[in-house]
Amino acid sequence: MTVHDWLANRLTHIAATRLRRSHPDWAQAILNEHASIAGEKERLGWAFGVLRASLAVPSHDLFYPAALTLAVSLMVLYQWSADEGVATLMVLGCLGGCLGFLRPKHFLLSGFAIGLVVSAVNGFEWLSGIHPEYETTPRTLWICLHWLIFIVPGLVSSIAGRRVRLKLLA
Repeated sequence: MTVHDWLANRLTHIAATRLRRSHPDWAQAILNEHASIAGEKERLGWAFGVLRASLAVPSHDLFYPAALTLAVSLMVLYQWSADEGVATLMVLGCLGGCLGFLRPKHFLLSGFAIGLVVSAVNGFEWLSGIHPEYETTPRTLWICLHWLIFIVPGLVSSIAGRRVRLKLLA
């Protein structure tokens, strides 16, 4: 099996799996059509097309809620282990962009959720008195509110992920 065939098979199966619950007849048709296409480059091109089409079909699964929970958890863990800075913006941007890409119509929720994490972690430190060892200054309410500014890059990255997804679907 060549790399083209392997990739075409994987993409086709991903598309069929995505559609299996909501449109089982479409999923089976995709698999049947894939088997009948001659030529590995044609199969690969067709596989990219059906994957793109399957991404346009709304999914009612739990993938986005799970991805949102995972992204927020990763951001909390990162924020707890590192101080605010450029790296925090990069992590926030990657997570927000991925969430915006995964579910374009929920980009506002994605951006706000990711952007609020920094302020929420600082708020937890302020309210509980528990803080990472690297923190030397006590948190105040003003510091917690100050970090709400991270909502802006959360939204920007989520919008960017949304735009990339919508361009791919256009």
